[in-house]
Amino acid sequence: MDSTTIDLKWEARQRLTFIEATLVWSGEISTRDLTHAFGIGRAQASKDLAVYQAHWPKNIAYDRSRKRYVPTKEFSAGLVTGNPDEFLRFARNAVSGQQGTVILPFPSVVVLDIPAPPVDVRNLQALNRAIRHQAAVTITYRSMSGKPEATYTLSPHTLVHNGFRWHVRGFSAEHGEFRDFVLSRITAVPAESSVEYTPDDGDRDWHEVIALELIPHPDLNERQREVIETDYGMTGGVLRIEQRTALLPYLARLMRIPTGTETLNPRAHPVIVRNRESVAARLEFGGE
Repeated sequence: MDSTTIDLKWEARQRLTFIEATLVWSGEISTRDLTHAFGIGRAQASKDLAVYQAHWPKNIAYDRSRKRYVPTKEFSAGLVTGNPDEFLRFARNAVSGQQGTVILPFPSVVVLDIPAPPVDVRNLQALNRAIRHQAAVTITYRSMSGKPEATYTLSPHTLVHNGFRWHVRGFSAEHGEFRDFVLSRITAVPAESSVEYTPDDGDRDWHEVIALELIPHPDLNERQREVIETDYGMTGGVLRIEQRTALLPYLARLMRIPTGTETLNPRAHPVIVRNRESVAARLEFGGE
């Protein structure tokens, strides 16, 4: 049954999602798992399991010897995807204890997070509101180049987290072009400007999508290339990634993809860009 056809309140859907996710990743579930996760009574937990079984009768069966519900051989996910990215998301929720999310019991999973630059929540709020209302704002900014601190009039259109830190993309009146600004370098809360807002229609690098073709480093031997092909999920020895042109430099940094022609250690940089000549200019960082 398609989950979109089920009319349930948000709280009930969360508990059903917990049931299915636990079946997928733990291979079993009991009423105690539900009572512990949601602070509900045993009667409500039993009812939730009955509701799930009514909607997906081929997914779940009661194992009397183990006194637990287990997935059947015909199991077919209806509320979760069951893929590794989802597993990581559930694991992150478990580590952070994030409210309003499905948190699974993962006693033996550790998620290593890199400390991110601190961001003033007021800046994040102000920029998000400016984007929502299509308002230009004035920011005071400390950059790595140019003046130690400068004022820019920005028409922001998107907030982006590049895997390490937040930045905002928008049209800078002073630069006369679309640029990225790191949120942790904004030194004063953005104030609404009287300058007319510049829409993102002219942001070619944002709207253009480029295909990056990654292949194993040529200096790797055949066995090593096979390992890298498996690590990166390559098909026919190639991993094709489509991404907005404006985000390609961040992708290259996160994946340690060399963008130049220099000779690199294949163990440190196991993949290279096969179509480097056609995308080289777009891999250059153009932010502040």
